[in-house]
Amino acid sequence: MTTPFTRTGKQILANGFHYADAANDAAAAHILAELNGEGWKPIETAPRNPETVILVVWPSALQGKGTVCTAVWSETRREFNPWPSPMRGVKFSHWMPLPTPPSAA
Repeated sequence: MTTPFTRTGKQILANGFHYADAANDAAAAHILAELNGEGWKPIETAPRNPETVILVVWPSALQGKGTVCTAVWSETRREFNPWPSPMRGVKFSHWMPLPTPPSAA
């Protein structure tokens, strides 16, 4: 799959449009690698299971930046909902499974 994410300085672009900002060039390179890497998958491939919490990302038109949060599938609404926030109608672009938590030291 060819991904639409590119980088100009500290800005991440999706299909030529502003998607997210990074604090510095190194952070921008890291964000770009994550979005274009194996970890992030198109939202259409996400599991539609209300018991599965996933990480999701969407471009925010209000802030002009991408946002990452957790979400769960809602059978009632037939869409992914940010969790535990009750926001509706958020259009996510990508998802990935939650990472394994760190072990107790």
